[in-house]
Amino acid sequence: MLFRSKFASELKSDPRSSLAEIGNAAYIDFRMSTIPTSGAKDRQQIVDLVVAALQRKPRDYFQFAEGLGMMLESLGDGEMAAIAYEKFGDILSKNLDENIRAAGDTFKNISFRRARLLCGDPLKIAGKALDGKPFDVNQYKGKVVVIDYWATWCGPCRAELKNLAAIYEKYHDRGFEIVGVSIDDNHDDLTNFLKENKLPWKIINSSVPKGKEFEHPLADQYGIMGIPTLYVLNREGKVISLTARGPQLTALVDNLMTGQGGVNGAGQSVQ
Repeated sequence: MLFRSKFASELKSDPRSSLAEIGNAAYIDFRMSTIPTSGAKDRQQIVDLVVAALQRKPRDYFQFAEGLGMMLESLGDGEMAAIAYEKFGDILSKNLDENIRAAGDTFKNISFRRARLLCGDPLKIAGKALDGKPFDVNQYKGKVVVIDYWATWCGPCRAELKNLAAIYEKYHDRGFEIVGVSIDDNHDDLTNFLKENKLPWKIINSSVPKGKEFEHPLADQYGIMGIPTLYVLNREGKVISLTARGPQLTALVDNLMTGQGGVNGAGQSVQ
């Protein structure tokens, strides 16, 4: 690892601009790999490195910016992720290219909003459930809640339902709830699936055109880009994870339900 860092540092000082840029990208990539074990000061420095690179070559470093934000979110560092998204968005939203400007607006608004959930901003999930009754996640305050963004056409989503069902059966009577946000584009597909697969928790669905599934308003507001995506809320209604799935989700809910708090992606205790 030291060799990798030294090589990248030397290459980014090369007088040949093309090689220097390769070295700079390699150096940023190396620094990003250290984020899981780095502190707040080092993370801020890495954000600043990407900011400087975006100012020079936004197209070349957009993926670095996106990856850095998502990495910070997965580690539970919503504060630094929000700072990063705001800075990245400020740069890109002023670009002459329409697509780059749009990406900047997404960073400044949707991505920033999602990251702020980890800082205590309230999650807003409301709509009409499939039983026809209005639903608001606030009615589950005082319970541990998992929000499951899914669809019947998504194989990994259907696999995760088995894990969710096991957790629900184990803890529902002790104050655990699940809310399914279906982004199915065909309401009949959803209702037929649920006839064969009885899910005992609330399901919200709002029909969207085929190919526009991720424009479902409840998915779009937080920039859901892939499913299954599961958000975990503690009994105070605070989001403590945006990425947990499978065994990690089970362990997180186990800790919350047994009164041991939880551990977010950064390894920090959360209550």
